[in-house]
Amino acid sequence: TASLALRAVESTQWWAAHQHIMSSSSRKRRLVSPQQPDEKRRTDRIVVDVGGTRFTTSASTLTAGSEYFERLLSPRWCAEPPEELFLDRDPEPFAILLTYMRTGLLELSKDNQSMARRVMIEAEFLGMVGLIDSVKAKAIKNTGWEGTEPDAVKCFGSFDAAIRNGILPASFFPPPLPPPRKIVQILPAPPGTRVEIHWRDDGEYSEWFDVLCLVLHDRPVRLKDGNYYFESALDAYIQHEPPEAGPVLASDAYNDQTTAYKIHPPEHGITEIPQGVLEAQYWLDMD
Repeated sequence: TASLALRAVESTQWWAAHQHIMSSSSRKRRLVSPQQPDEKRRTDRIVVDVGGTRFTTSASTLTAGSEYFERLLSPRWCAEPPEELFLDRDPEPFAILLTYMRTGLLELSKDNQSMARRVMIEAEFLGMVGLIDSVKAKAIKNTGWEGTEPDAVKCFGSFDAAIRNGILPASFFPPPLPPPRKIVQILPAPPGTRVEIHWRDDGEYSEWFDVLCLVLHDRPVRLKDGNYYFESALDAYIQHEPPEAGPVLASDAYNDQTTAYKIHPPEHGITEIPQGVLEAQYWLDMD
């Protein structure tokens, strides 16, 4: 009986000690809890007054798309984002930039390059690195630059310099498509004239065709083969497959996969090439 009573007392003491520990832990959790009754609840909504025009958005939208706002609204500098900010900047381009921050889409019109320039100036001020990088990449592509990006920076200058020198926004928009080529002369080909056409698919290929007639364009055909360009104003009509499709130009035989073509006159009778501009173009290509 004494042994049972001793175990009961020990059990009671352990339970009381356990309850004391639990109670202390609960008090500690309540003391360090971030939700104090008198603490202001942090809000993400913010109004940005840009040159007198008010924009309502969220602080997270601004900080995700702009280094300027990321630093301005950083918890290191302000414990609570202000309900309203004022920027002495241009409100019209800011509206376009805010749409970009929300959607990732940049809508600029080639017909309003003044606005495009203002948008790019404001984007640089706000430190919108993602937008600036995409604009630079598109401009480099549109100018046909084939070197590295550091070399492009050396050539075109900084983003600000490109804007002030007129490279941007002009090169942000793709160049206008040239008008269709015109055929200015069609003449019979000497019998036995053939054309060798090169094209790329999953490899490099070439094929020979009989020439139906020779063609002179008003300006050279320009085809690309890797880092090289093929140019010639002299062309040829051939009979490609299927026959019912009719004759096609050698330069168009494989659409945009055509990389080059070379016209081979017969070994005999080379003087049968017609006199005049067409003959001059032929010898120019041979050189």
